[in-house]
Formats: sequence, C-alpha cells, structure tokens
Amino acid sequence: MKWPSWIRDMQASQRAHEQRMQRAAGVDAVKLVCRRDVWDQLDLWQISGGHRPSEWVSPGLVRRIGDDMVEVPLSGLNVVALLRSTRRHLRAAEALQAGTRTVAHRVYDQIAQVIDAEATPGAPLPAIVVDDELVAATQ
Repeated sequence: MKWPSWIRDMQASQRAHEQRMQRAAGVDAVKLVCRRDVWDQLDLWQISGGHRPSEWVSPGLVRRIGDDMVEVPLSGLNVVALLRSTRRHLRAAEALQAGTRTVAHRVYDQIAQVIDAEATPGAPLPAIVVDDELVAATQ
C-alpha cells in the first residue's frame, strides 16, 4: 500500500526533527540572539517539564544588545527544549493566536538552520539569530 504524500511528508518531517534533536543534544554551547519580546514570549511557554527558559538561564547571563535585543547563552539541552516546545506550539496552532504560531515557526526554523548546518569539528556554532535586520547586517 502506498501512503498518501501528506503522510509521507509528515513522517519525513518527524524523522528530520528527531535527528535534529539528537544533534542539538550534542551541542556544547550556542547563543540565541533575538528581540527582548521574543525571549519574553518564549519564557511564557513553560518549555521543558513546566520550566521556563528564565529558570535555566540566569538573568545575569542574558546580555542586552542595544535597546531591544538580547543574547542568551544556551546549552544543547536548552536547544532541545526549545525545539520541542516550538514544534509543540506549531502543532497546536489552531488553539493559539496567529502571532504565537508565527514566533514558534520562526524560532524553530532559525534553530534548525544552525543545528542542521555542517559544522567544523571543534569550532563554535554560529549564533541562532531571530532578527532579519541583524541577519542582513552581518551578510
């Protein structure tokens, strides 16, 4: 029996997600750079086991960049929790506000882009940047 294409696509997406989670678990450290309101939104989601990101990252380690940006140091386990949470928020999209789904989609995609990239062994990962203006300025 040949499965419909949407089922095959869903299965491929799940496999890619599982592989991404495994790679993320092996990350030593990576920085998340985003607008303060995006970080605050992520903090409202109670990501991992009912914990909020502000519980894993000491506020003293969240570095302000200018007036409205932050740089947040993350471990591999933090990245796994963010991937899990943002994917969960994408799948529960019908119950969420459109803005929440959009933020979840954007954060997931930016994390995936960094985690999926071929990294040089021993070299630090580039920052996960969730801001078009900042990305454009560095290209």
